[in-house]
Amino acid sequence: MSKPLTFHFSYGLARTPRVLVVVDLLADCPGCGYTEIQRFFHGVAFHSLNVPRLVAIVAQLPSLLGYRCAQCGGEVTDAHCRAGALNYPFADGAGSLGAVFTARAGAVVSPRYWVQGGKRLDAQALPTWEPPVNAHVVTDRLDEDQIFSHCGRVMQPKGVWRSLLVDCSDSGEALLEQAAAGLWFAASRSEEELDEVVAEDTELASAIDRGEVAMVELSHEPLQVPWFGEGVPRGTLGEWGPTEASEALRDGELHACAFVETARCLDALTATLRAGRLEFSVSDAGPDTWLTDVATPRGELYPEELALGEILRFAVQTGITPGEAGRFVGEHVVASLLGLEL
Repeated sequence: MSKPLTFHFSYGLARTPRVLVVVDLLADCPGCGYTEIQRFFHGVAFHSLNVPRLVAIVAQLPSLLGYRCAQCGGEVTDAHCRAGALNYPFADGAGSLGAVFTARAGAVVSPRYWVQGGKRLDAQALPTWEPPVNAHVVTDRLDEDQIFSHCGRVMQPKGVWRSLLVDCSDSGEALLEQAAAGLWFAASRSEEELDEVVAEDTELASAIDRGEVAMVELSHEPLQVPWFGEGVPRGTLGEWGPTEASEALRDGELHACAFVETARCLDALTATLRAGRLEFSVSDAGPDTWLTDVATPRGELYPEELALGEILRFAVQTGITPGEAGRFVGEHVVASLLGLEL
């Protein structure tokens, strides 16, 4: 029996994307001592979520607690939180990050962080106050190297974009960085230097020769994303790009592009649509792939065709992985057809 679709993404104010973290808090009633657990499917700002932000969120988690005791009716607040846990599953299925902690007088004490590559969200899993037994890393200090080593991606690809653009702008050197499996970023002062630095990376060059990756330019050109409705999607280059490097891109003094493995985006998109019980047709032609006739089993048709090339551009311009972009668009389409509000 297939599992129901769990939505990773939602929208906050001004349609700012949020992403799911699962929070469990353990507390004792101050009146009768009865122990209860509160679980939150908590949406946090997606585009600003990096390691420091995750650490800051963990420090604030006890403040979510608040309820009436099921046994005596007494008020239970953050001051009565005894322990807590957070689980952040990457929407592209690369793995999960998390934290466990004890709490005293509403303050987090001795948090421990964990990384487990390949671990997906199980929304029905019981709370636990210890790191997973199969965690690849358990640490007092979380960092990007640990995440990349075991999940095959950095936590926030746009952070790689920012560093790469600033370094290239300052040094004038052509640079190439891998932000995730199947995702490389490159920047240079000229297109010729860009070709040279790409050719030096044997893994990327081989993937290009096999036709597995598409080159997507990083630019200020507006995104064509009809599936999101009117307006510009949040989190594009104009919001996160370093000022000088962003202006150099606009003036043509700097060239930047991403090399994206198309299958990762397509697989995430189609898997999400299938999990939402939708039917569709695929015209498979690499980056020129289209998904058409997206519909519910009752024949309710989605009004837009889905162009994989534009979803790849959406990933590059917002600095997320191709799998996250495919998942995001897929969830949006499922919610729209099923009459759900993200």
